[in-house]
Amino acid sequence: MTGLFGIISPEISSEDRDLKHLISVAAAEMPTNPSWQRHSWTSPTNDCGLVCFARSNASPTTIATSGNATIAFDGELFGVEVSRAEQAKHLLKQYLDNGVDELRKIEGRFVAAIWDQKVKQLTLITDKFGSKPLYYATSKSGFAFGTSITSLRKAVAQSAGMNMNGLVQFFTFGHLWNDDTLYQAIKVAQPAACIQFDGSDTSLSLSPVSYTHLRAH
Repeated sequence: MTGLFGIISPEISSEDRDLKHLISVAAAEMPTNPSWQRHSWTSPTNDCGLVCFARSNASPTTIATSGNATIAFDGELFGVEVSRAEQAKHLLKQYLDNGVDELRKIEGRFVAAIWDQKVKQLTLITDKFGSKPLYYATSKSGFAFGTSITSLRKAVAQSAGMNMNGLVQFFTFGHLWNDDTLYQAIKVAQPAACIQFDGSDTSLSLSPVSYTHLRAH
């Protein structure tokens, strides 16, 4: 089990209280074994925070920075025979150089979050088959995401309310449809998702795109 979490908010203080809260609730879900390590990062302007939990001896989770962009990466890329840290940098470079359309060519089992400091934009990416879960929620102060729905529910107070549509789906069909979860304010990223969240102003917008449906050149 690994963990990847993040928060965007214009109200993150210099003490990173919101990020520390997210870290604390996420840490409660992680094993207490000392072989597990935490890696966290906060943007220079204190409006984005990322945190990863993983085993130190075989960590598939990493945070890497290139120029104005930072990626938090959990998983592996197929056919890219380098370390996880280098795989994270490779995915970041492909995205920055060629945009979301380049993701059609990426094979792997992963989730990733890319923060572009220059344009104040967060991009969440899942692989083509949605091999790893990734949940997200908007709140009054911004946006939060994570690979554990339990931690995310605790971190975003308004998400505690049950989603009646989700409950009906679960008890009728035995599973949930589309991006629904059992919690009203929490959504789950679909396979081949490229979810972009604009944190440049207080209006904050969210636009999901399935990159496998993009027109091939």
